[in-house]
Amino acid sequence: MNLIKEIVEGNCDKDYIHQRFVKYSKGNFGGPVISIKKAGKKIKIAGSIDYVNTLGELIANNNGTASDAGNFKVSGTIVSRRDISGELDGKIPLTKTKKRIGTFTSEVKCESDPKILAGIYREFPDAFILLSLSAPDKSVTLKTKKKVPRAGKDVDDKFFSATLPESVLDFVLGEFCFDLDMNEGDKKGFKEITVSHEYQINEIVIPEEYKNDPARARVNAKRKGTMKRVILVDSVEQRTDCDLLV
Repeated sequence: MNLIKEIVEGNCDKDYIHQRFVKYSKGNFGGPVISIKKAGKKIKIAGSIDYVNTLGELIANNNGTASDAGNFKVSGTIVSRRDISGELDGKIPLTKTKKRIGTFTSEVKCESDPKILAGIYREFPDAFILLSLSAPDKSVTLKTKKKVPRAGKDVDDKFFSATLPESVLDFVLGEFCFDLDMNEGDKKGFKEITVSHEYQINEIVIPEEYKNDPARARVNAKRKGTMKRVILVDSVEQRTDCDLLV
């Protein structure tokens, strides 16, 4: 699931997208950031937390198609507002699950089939799946921090880092630069692409039934405004704006 792609394509009514915006009041806020660099026959990627699930699912999908792909080494946490440990049972072994101030954190350290991992990313888009992954031959690695940043902090554009083979470049660009027109020459010639976003929340739209209940109003209200999207390919910039009601 790609939060930004859904917003740009007008699919803002999904619950997992709404959950990502509950923390915002009115004002300007930094959104997801990602950088994609070419390094010889490899791709180096780094970015902020809102892109972790998307990249993890992409990696699992593209390494789960070959019968000899082998299991990934997996370690990290899965953080959710609800207890999903029972639903994860049988899919991936959990070391333990802790509850703290409205969130549940399940710790993971194991080896797992990439097809199973891909299913977890698809099934739990509302969770932060903060798993570091390593393919058996080390051709693919994803390293991510294990804790969700506190609200109000600056965007951490190095929350995760990844190394992938050049063979998956088309999948990477199709996922993160889906609205950028690039020919084969552009794909071969670029050095670095950065994608950043800014949210402008102008109005908090509270449903009538929650107007006298501040706690439930905060969780159920929609944020209305705009999103600015900036793609920088080396020295060439593309800017787009789209409406938000999430």
